[in-house]
Order: sequence, then structure tokens, then C-alpha cells
Amino acid sequence: MTPGDDSGSTSWYNTDFNYLHLTREFLEKYTELTLNLMYDRLKINFHYDKEKIKRLTQQLENVNGIASV
Repeated sequence: MTPGDDSGSTSWYNTDFNYLHLTREFLEKYTELTLNLMYDRLKINFHYDKEKIKRLTQQLENVNGIASV
């Protein structure tokens, strides 16, 4: 390899963009799929077990030698 020779760089490998995953149809399909999944997951109403969270936090503090406030 000589100075100015970029044959080892990643740009050399990415110069041809004729890949299935970069077609407009692919990108539109999976962008829509991803957005739909995001919107569906936003509608989920999560309920957290507060006592379990406190217990796990206390265990982590104990294991790591951190004093509880």
C-alpha cells in the first residue's frame, strides 16, 4: 500500500450501491414496518413492579458496596 492508495479503506468496499437492502422498495417497506412497530409499542401501557425494582436496586447497591440513601 502506498500513500494515497485507499484500496484498504472501507470506501473501496462501499462504492457499488447496487444491493438489495438499498433499493427504494426495500427501504420504504422496512421504514414503514419499523414505524408501525414503534407506534404499536407506544400504545402498550407498562406496569412496573415498584417493590421488585426497589429490591433489585438494593441488591445491586449491596453487591457494589454503595450505601443506600
